[in-house]
Amino acid sequence: MNKEILHKIVGIVLITLGIIFYLTPIPGTTFCIIFGLFLLFGRKRGTNILNKFEAKIKKYIKNETLEWSNFFFLIPLIIAVVYHLFWYAVILLVVFIVSYDFHFLHETRNIYYLDVIFSSILMLSNCILLFLGYFLLPYSIFAVISALVALVFYFRRSKHDYRINHSLWHIFSAAVCLFCLMAFLY
Repeated sequence: MNKEILHKIVGIVLITLGIIFYLTPIPGTTFCIIFGLFLLFGRKRGTNILNKFEAKIKKYIKNETLEWSNFFFLIPLIIAVVYHLFWYAVILLVVFIVSYDFHFLHETRNIYYLDVIFSSILMLSNCILLFLGYFLLPYSIFAVISALVALVFYFRRSKHDYRINHSLWHIFSAAVCLFCLMAFLY
């Protein structure tokens, strides 16, 4: 993975996190968005920002990403529990457990089928939340954009580095869940 691709990935993640937490009282979200845009579209001197940490970041992304990317699903899970959407929280919890089991304990065909089935149920429930939330802007737009980006990484996983692309699939899928949930709640 070259430097430019790494900076674009970090930029996309920062922009996504900044957008997700923009309406919360968490400080630094505007900085995350601006810095993410700088990394995504930055100039030559901007590409040198992460040089000092490049080896560590590359090693971490290559070896550890699939292990922690599933935990992004806990954010919409916690919000669903707080707002008493227990049916959605149960779906998220089952998807989290089955996906964790598939990726880290047993990569068997039966668990793969369970992962696909419950992920499909989660996608359907996201569509239901958007529909019941009357496609509230801007969250519905963020959900659709996150879904499209997630699908790009899902289909790239077989052609390129599986761990990075599948991790980004997890992250953006969790963002879809969060935005659909926010469209429904607000």
